[in-house]
Amino acid sequence: MHIYDAKTDTHGFIASNDDSVVIAFRGSNSYANWWTDAKYLKERIVEGQPYFAHIGFLHVFRKVYDRIEAHLKPFIGKKKIYTTGHSLGAALASLLAFQISHKYENAKPIHYVFGCPPIGDINLSEYFKERCSHIITIQNDYVATGPVIYLLAVWGFFQPYQLMFLPEVGSHSILDYIAQLEKLP
Repeated sequence: MHIYDAKTDTHGFIASNDDSVVIAFRGSNSYANWWTDAKYLKERIVEGQPYFAHIGFLHVFRKVYDRIEAHLKPFIGKKKIYTTGHSLGAALASLLAFQISHKYENAKPIHYVFGCPPIGDINLSEYFKERCSHIITIQNDYVATGPVIYLLAVWGFFQPYQLMFLPEVGSHSILDYIAQLEKLP
C-alpha cells in the first residue's frame, strides 16, 4: 500500500510477506516537509496520557494514520511489524510504533529508524526504552546529534530512547546512512 498525503507531501509504503509487515516513511524532501519539521510546539498524543509529541510531526502522522491502521489491523498479533524511516520519516515511524503498541496490547512493533530528530517529551522518549527500538545515527549528523538536538532539548524535545551510532562520521543524508550500513558485517 502506498502511503500518501498531497497537502503535507508525506510518502511511505506498507509491504508484507507471510511473516512480516514493513511500514516505511520517506524523509524531508520538499518545502511542505521542511515546514512540518519547523513546527516545534508540543501536543498531547493520547488524551489523558502523559505523552507529548512535536506538533508538526503529529499533525502529519494523524493525516495518514487511519489508512495505515485499517491496513495493519488484520496483521496485528499475527505477523511481525517493522516501522522504519529516515529523518521526518523516522519521526513518523516512531509515532506509528508508539501508537500501535500503545493501542494494541498484542502489537509489538520492531522499530528501526535513521537520523531521527527529537520527536517529543521525555515521557515519549522513555516509552521506547523497554521496547524493540533502534535509533540509528551517524556521528556528526546535524539533525540527530548536532545543534538541532541541543536546541530542541532546551524546549523539552528528545529522540526516542536509545541511540546507536554507526562507526564513521558523516552527514544527515540517507545516502551516507546506506553507505555505512552496507559496510557493516
